[in-house]
Amino acid sequence: MEASDFLPRLTETVAKLGQIHRPTTIFSLILLVVFFALKRTAPLVPVPLAGIALGIGAALAFNLGTLGVALVGPMPGGSLQFALPSSLSWEDWTTLVPSAAGVAVLTFCSAMATSRSFAAKNGYTINANRDFVALGLANISSGLTQGFCRVAPRIRSALVGRRAAML
Repeated sequence: MEASDFLPRLTETVAKLGQIHRPTTIFSLILLVVFFALKRTAPLVPVPLAGIALGIGAALAFNLGTLGVALVGPMPGGSLQFALPSSLSWEDWTTLVPSAAGVAVLTFCSAMATSRSFAAKNGYTINANRDFVALGLANISSGLTQGFCRVAPRIRSALVGRRAAML
């Protein structure tokens, strides 16, 4: 996309609709229909996981790669590769660190709000310091192994809690 603002980007998207790849679009729409159908008819089924399994199964069964549907391809195997950030200038560090600190605070606040609501609902206590250290260590170890650590959003945690209560 060449546009950076919302309305120009929307206009550019509409103008480029003729360039969509039909097999990929059809496959995506079929998966969306399956998602909504599963959500309505089988509320205990983890829909995102089912979607991944169905997508992989369909890609293998129907050889979707030969139709031009973009596939991720094989994932590299082996052990984790530890690496430190390289080729970052001082200016990069001074730009990244304050932003990363802001993201860390927001992530921690979100995680604590979720933890506290579940603790109150289920009658247990939490230790915010321990959770903050665990969250930090998870992010640091993920970064050093070239991964991306992500905290589940509150809505997903609430859905998992609701599903567990239904069992």
